[in-house]
Amino acid sequence: MAQYSRKTILAATDLLENAGHSRITRFLFEHELEGRVLGASMRDRATGVSRYLLEDPERLNEDGENLTDAVINDLIAELVQRYVRYGEFNYEDFSTHNESLNRGLARDGFTVEGGKLRRTLPSQIDLPRADDEVHAFLDRFGFGVPKGHLDQAVAAHARGDWAAANAR
Repeated sequence: MAQYSRKTILAATDLLENAGHSRITRFLFEHELEGRVLGASMRDRATGVSRYLLEDPERLNEDGENLTDAVINDLIAELVQRYVRYGEFNYEDFSTHNESLNRGLARDGFTVEGGKLRRTLPSQIDLPRADDEVHAFLDRFGFGVPKGHLDQAVAAHARGDWAAANAR
């Protein structure tokens, strides 16, 4: 199973939108996605990468690594390099300019510390899967109102609306 949630995948693949056609084409070749991701605009191609990864989060690359994890890790590593000045990673600028990606990573149990992506929680705690299980239990036992509150709190957290997230 991929380590990253839907929101993190979408935020990370949005980085391709402004990469330029030749960079996107190269990225697709590096990850064996050429011919699988179509579109004329950079936005369409970035969305195509998201769609492809989300359709089968268990897909492996030629190295036997989870394809979604490999793609997201590469996108984040490339992004991190933009925030390294004089050998120092500037986390404040990174988090300010990439709020939704940073929140998604935090929600998935990751942080970018010292210019490196690392886990903040043990790998045994699979937050995206745990969240899905909570939703499944709420559905199974008919707890529609609490599920609605949870969804609103998660959405508020994803937007960075901390007061609303805490109120739920």
